[in-house]
Order: sequence, then C-alpha cells, then structure tokens
Amino acid sequence: MQTDLFAAPAGTPAGTPAGGAPLSPECAALTPVQDTGKTLVKRDDLFALHGSCGGKLRLMISLLARAPGGIAAGGRRSTSAPALAAACRALGRPGVFHTAAGPDTIECDAAADAVEIKRHSPGYSGVIAARARADSAARGWPVIGLECPEYVSMTAAQCANLPWGNFNRIVIAAGTAMTLAGILHGLGPRRYRVLCIEVGAPVAARLGRWAPPWWRELVTIQPSGLRYDASPPDCNFMGVDLDPLYEAKTIRHLQAGDLLWVVGKRPVAVR
Repeated sequence: MQTDLFAAPAGTPAGTPAGGAPLSPECAALTPVQDTGKTLVKRDDLFALHGSCGGKLRLMISLLARAPGGIAAGGRRSTSAPALAAACRALGRPGVFHTAAGPDTIECDAAADAVEIKRHSPGYSGVIAARARADSAARGWPVIGLECPEYVSMTAAQCANLPWGNFNRIVIAAGTAMTLAGILHGLGPRRYRVLCIEVGAPVAARLGRWAPPWWRELVTIQPSGLRYDASPPDCNFMGVDLDPLYEAKTIRHLQAGDLLWVVGKRPVAVR
C-alpha cells in the first residue's frame, strides 16, 4: 500500500475526500487542538450535531448526502447508530441500523426516533454484516462503515492543524483503528511515535490493510486491560470529558508532551 493512496487527484478542491464530492464547509472545518497544560488534545468530538459527534458523524453526513438513505451495522453499544441517526435528522434521509438482539442500550435508544433498528439473532458480527449487505442490495442504499477510503482521507485532513513540534507522541484509543490509519497518512513525512490503546478486537490486521507500510515503525499497540464494555472510574482528563469505553481508557497512559486524539463520544458522554 502506497503512502499517498488516499491523496486527492491533482486539482481537487480542498476539503474533497478521495474519490468523492467536496465536503460541506462544516465537514471540512478543522476541529481544534486544546492545551490542557499537561497534554494537547485534538478535539474531533467538537464536530457535533443532533446528539452525536466526531469523525464517524462527519463520514455519515458526507456519504449520506449523496444517497437516498443509509445503512449501518454494529454492536448494540456502537456509536454508529447515533451517528447515522444524527446524519439522517440533519439531511432528512431515512436510515437503518443492523445490530444484535438483546437489551436496549443508550446508543440504540438515541437513534430509534430517526432510524429503523433491526436486531438479529445470532448476533455475530458476520451475521449482522451480511444482513446489512442484503438490505443495501434490496433498498439501493449504501452501507456506511469506517473501513473506507473516504474516512481515512477525512481523518488525514484533520491533521492539518496539529502543532507539529509541540508534542512528542500521539495517543489514541482504537476500536477499528481506522482513525489511526488516517492519522498516519496525515503525518506525511513526519515521524511521531504513536501509542494505540486497543479497546476491543486486535487491530493490527486492519492497520496492515489501511495504514502506510511503515506503520509498525511508529505504532505501539497496548491492550487497555479492561473489558470493552467496562469503563475506568474516572472519565475526565484535565477538564475534558472522555468517552467511557474508548478515550477514558487512555488516561493512565498519558504523559506530559503527549497529544491525545479524541475520536468522539457516545450520547451518555455528550449530555
């Protein structure tokens, strides 16, 4: 995989994801970097709309704007449900979220007024993904997921306002690691160490597919040490409320001189 795989073609307007139409001014805007006095924090969670926030919401809005409706799939705690719902509310489009059967969650509850929630048993990820693909074929709507070049290029573009030279290391909590793949492309020729706190399934294979070929030279992957659905006792870092299942698990690893990349927050943390 080439390091410029997700570069836009020559002459493409700024704010255009690879292979796509120009982003709206809101989606193309750079989210701020906050100085906490100990670390820097890239606040991608401040891209917010209708109760959802972050890079996943940016992708949902951008891709749904080109389609009559949208489909997403994920676990019952996935923030894809509220992100799709927020995009549907903003654009007046219908949507469907495919997930596993089981008790209600705040994530699905936050989406239920704007998208149809389809629950499947058995709730294996392969089953859910297959049901989403079949639904997509039947409706003619795209399945919007993070494992796509648009998400990587949008994330890489968010690196443009990082204060290079003012931090020593990037720290990120990774579920799919697609945000990390985008950050690594956004580094360009720069080489910053990265600590990846793995909060779920192993991410190395996906980084191998989407990150630059030299990613192993920079990235240290460390399991969070907690179950996916468990949160640490304190989810606030230097006045910044963090997602309890993702970024809060990085707090004990943060050091002076780090830059923490906040991907987003689930509805419970947005309120």
